[in-house]
Amino acid sequence: MMTGAEAAAQSVQTVQRLLDVFGREAVRAGESNGTLAVTVDPKKAREVLRFLRDDPECAFDMLTDLFGVDYNTPK
Repeated sequence: MMTGAEAAAQSVQTVQRLLDVFGREAVRAGESNGTLAVTVDPKKAREVLRFLRDDPECAFDMLTDLFGVDYNTPK
């Protein structure tokens, strides 16, 4: 089991990998209430999620939280 410091370091590495592959136009990272938060352009969400699953350096095998916001702006 990882320590908190190890998990934090791994999270930073994962975010950096996403930024390297997809760029700041598709991926933004920040902190929300002391927790790392990553925002992905909706048009790139499927591609980013597949990458996190399939990339050997990431190898994600479970999605725990996924949020969306609809501002209900008229077109």
